[in-house]
Amino acid sequence: MDIDQYMAQARALLLEAFPGRLVCLGLQGSCARGEATEESDIDLVVILDRVEPPDVRTYRWVLDQLPARERSCGFFSGRGELTAWDRGELFQFYYDTRPYAGDLEFLRPLLGRDAAAQAVRAGAGAIYHGCVHNLLHTESTAILRELYKAALFVLRARVAAEGGPWCPGSRALEERVAGPDREILRRRQALRAGRDLTEGDLVLWSETLMAWAGELLRSCPAGGEEARNDTKPQ
Repeated sequence: MDIDQYMAQARALLLEAFPGRLVCLGLQGSCARGEATEESDIDLVVILDRVEPPDVRTYRWVLDQLPARERSCGFFSGRGELTAWDRGELFQFYYDTRPYAGDLEFLRPLLGRDAAAQAVRAGAGAIYHGCVHNLLHTESTAILRELYKAALFVLRARVAAEGGPWCPGSRALEERVAGPDREILRRRQALRAGRDLTEGDLVLWSETLMAWAGELLRSCPAGGEEARNDTKPQ
């Protein structure tokens, strides 16, 4: 599928369905990063001036007109609701969105290094809990794959929290990290490529990721002057 043609069709439909109300049409995930496969979700971002319940039904109609309906998902919200979101989540949201119409620049004043650090803490906490749950209850390679995928986003936020640039792709990110961080990225890529894990490897890779996330939680500041620095990632 030509994703640019898909997005052009989405833009035309949205402008027809919501005249004068479209704040931003964007794309996230593997399609935005140029890493998508034929099975990848198409993670649309649609922000209107506001969203009322009837607008959800209208947007569902828009999605029904697009190809690959079963793969079309993502985020639909009003501008005011979005600005009230958790700052850590907004940080990831802003930098992971590739705009095709309008923009998300109204979020920029909210996204200092404190928001990046908040994104690191929230992401590391989710990974830590996910690893523990997987080791105790499921021992699932599919779950572990998603947890390593989440680690990519956490590392991107950490680089930004430390004053570095936002790294949209895994290759650019790998050039900025070393040691255990780089190994986490390499394992994430191996799992993404479909590597099968033995039971021993599943446990080992889970424990490694759990320990990595735990160290991030202990080391990432929850406040303080450095965390509140207003410098924005480039």
